[in-house]
Amino acid sequence: MGGNRPEVSNTRQGNNRASAGLATQLSDLARELQQEDDVHAVLSGIVQAALDLIPGTAHASISLVTGRKKVDSEVASGELPRQVDALQSSTGQGPCLDAAYHERVVRVADLSREDRWPDFSQGAVKLGARSMLSSCL
Repeated sequence: MGGNRPEVSNTRQGNNRASAGLATQLSDLARELQQEDDVHAVLSGIVQAALDLIPGTAHASISLVTGRKKVDSEVASGELPRQVDALQSSTGQGPCLDAAYHERVVRVADLSREDRWPDFSQGAVKLGARSMLSSCL
Protein backbone atom coordinates (compact mmCIF):
# COMPACT_ATOMS: atom_id res chain seq x y z
CA MET A 1 0.00 0.00 0.00
CA GLY A 2 1.92 3.26 -0.48
CA GLY A 3 3.85 5.47 1.87
CA ASN A 4 6.87 4.87 4.03
CA ARG A 5 4.87 3.48 6.91
CA PRO A 6 6.30 0.16 8.16
CA GLU A 7 3.96 -2.78 8.33
CA VAL A 8 3.14 -4.15 11.78
CA SER A 9 3.41 -7.89 12.17
CA ASN A 10 0.41 -9.97 13.24
CA THR A 11 2.28 -10.97 16.41
CA ARG A 12 2.85 -7.34 17.36
CA GLN A 13 -0.76 -6.47 16.60
CA GLY A 14 -1.89 -9.44 18.70
CA ASN A 15 0.34 -8.34 21.59
CA ASN A 16 -1.03 -4.80 21.36
CA ARG A 17 -4.61 -6.10 21.41
CA ALA A 18 -3.82 -8.37 24.37
CA SER A 19 -2.17 -5.47 26.22
CA ALA A 20 -5.15 -3.22 25.53
CA GLY A 21 -7.52 -5.93 26.74
CA LEU A 22 -5.49 -6.46 29.90
CA ALA A 23 -5.39 -2.72 30.54
CA THR A 24 -9.17 -2.56 30.21
CA GLN A 25 -9.64 -5.49 32.58
CA LEU A 26 -7.28 -3.98 35.14
CA SER A 27 -9.04 -0.63 34.87
CA ASP A 28 -12.41 -2.32 35.43
CA LEU A 29 -10.97 -4.18 38.43
CA ALA A 30 -9.59 -0.96 39.91
CA ARG A 31 -13.03 0.68 39.65
CA GLU A 32 -14.66 -2.36 41.27
CA LEU A 33 -12.16 -2.53 44.12
CA GLN A 34 -12.37 1.22 44.70
CA GLN A 35 -15.91 0.64 45.99
CA GLU A 36 -14.72 -1.96 48.52
CA ASP A 37 -14.25 -0.91 52.17
CA ASP A 38 -12.57 -4.12 53.34
CA VAL A 39 -8.78 -4.05 52.74
CA HIS A 40 -8.55 -7.85 52.81
CA ALA A 41 -11.24 -8.07 50.12
CA VAL A 42 -9.32 -5.59 47.95
CA LEU A 43 -6.08 -7.56 48.31
CA SER A 44 -7.91 -10.82 47.60
CA GLY A 45 -9.38 -9.26 44.46
CA ILE A 46 -5.92 -8.28 43.26
CA VAL A 47 -4.57 -11.80 43.88
CA GLN A 48 -7.50 -13.31 42.00
CA ALA A 49 -6.96 -10.87 39.13
CA ALA A 50 -3.31 -11.94 38.88
CA LEU A 51 -4.43 -15.57 38.61
CA ASP A 52 -7.07 -14.73 36.03
CA LEU A 53 -5.23 -12.19 33.89
CA ILE A 54 -1.54 -13.09 33.83
CA PRO A 55 -0.97 -16.03 31.48
CA GLY A 56 0.67 -19.06 33.09
CA THR A 57 0.06 -17.94 36.67
CA ALA A 58 -0.68 -20.87 38.99
CA HIS A 59 -0.21 -19.13 42.36
CA ALA A 60 -0.15 -15.54 43.54
CA SER A 61 0.23 -13.54 46.71
CA ILE A 62 0.56 -10.05 48.06
CA SER A 63 3.43 -10.00 50.49
CA LEU A 64 4.68 -7.47 52.99
CA VAL A 65 8.45 -7.05 53.25
CA THR A 66 9.77 -5.56 56.49
CA GLY A 67 13.16 -5.06 58.07
CA ARG A 68 14.96 -5.82 54.80
CA LYS A 69 14.57 -9.54 55.55
CA LYS A 70 11.08 -10.59 56.59
CA VAL A 71 8.52 -11.55 53.94
CA ASP A 72 4.94 -12.28 55.02
CA SER A 73 2.09 -13.34 52.75
CA GLU A 74 -0.76 -10.95 53.51
CA VAL A 75 -3.07 -12.67 51.03
CA ALA A 76 -2.13 -15.81 49.12
CA SER A 77 -3.86 -18.09 46.64
CA GLY A 78 -2.65 -21.17 48.50
CA GLU A 79 0.04 -22.70 50.65
CA LEU A 80 2.91 -22.57 48.12
CA PRO A 81 3.20 -18.75 48.08
CA ARG A 82 3.18 -18.73 51.89
CA GLN A 83 5.94 -21.34 51.98
CA VAL A 84 8.00 -19.44 49.40
CA ASP A 85 7.67 -16.22 51.40
CA ALA A 86 8.70 -18.02 54.59
CA LEU A 87 11.72 -19.41 52.73
CA GLN A 88 12.72 -15.91 51.64
CA SER A 89 12.51 -14.80 55.28
CA SER A 90 14.55 -17.72 56.58
CA THR A 91 17.28 -17.43 53.91
CA GLY A 92 17.28 -13.62 53.76
CA GLN A 93 17.29 -13.79 49.97
CA GLY A 94 14.90 -14.03 47.07
CA PRO A 95 13.07 -12.11 44.37
CA CYS A 96 10.60 -10.34 46.67
CA LEU A 97 13.44 -8.92 48.74
CA ASP A 98 15.30 -7.79 45.64
CA ALA A 99 12.13 -6.24 44.19
CA ALA A 100 11.48 -4.37 47.43
CA TYR A 101 14.98 -3.00 47.94
CA HIS A 102 16.92 -3.10 44.67
CA GLU A 103 14.90 -3.43 41.45
CA ARG A 104 11.15 -2.79 41.11
CA VAL A 105 10.39 -5.95 39.18
CA VAL A 106 12.25 -9.25 39.37
CA ARG A 107 11.47 -12.01 36.89
CA VAL A 108 12.77 -15.54 37.36
CA ALA A 109 12.02 -17.78 34.39
CA ASP A 110 13.52 -20.95 35.87
CA LEU A 111 14.33 -21.22 39.57
CA SER A 112 16.31 -24.42 39.00
CA ARG A 113 18.84 -22.37 36.98
CA GLU A 114 18.81 -19.26 39.17
CA ASP A 115 22.10 -18.34 40.84
CA ARG A 116 21.31 -14.93 42.41
CA TRP A 117 19.89 -16.59 45.55
CA PRO A 118 21.31 -20.12 45.75
CA ASP A 119 19.77 -21.14 49.09
CA PHE A 120 16.39 -19.67 48.26
CA SER A 121 16.27 -21.03 44.71
CA GLN A 122 17.18 -24.56 45.71
CA GLY A 123 14.60 -24.56 48.51
CA ALA A 124 11.88 -23.01 46.34
CA VAL A 125 12.33 -25.71 43.70
CA LYS A 126 12.02 -28.37 46.41
CA LEU A 127 8.75 -26.74 47.50
CA GLY A 128 7.44 -26.94 43.92
CA ALA A 129 8.00 -23.38 42.66
CA ARG A 130 9.35 -23.21 39.12
CA SER A 131 9.30 -19.52 38.21
CA MET A 132 8.43 -16.20 39.85
CA LEU A 133 7.53 -12.64 39.07
CA SER A 134 7.95 -10.21 41.96
CA SER A 135 6.92 -6.58 41.79
CA CYS A 136 7.19 -3.92 44.45
CA LEU A 137 4.57 -1.21 44.50
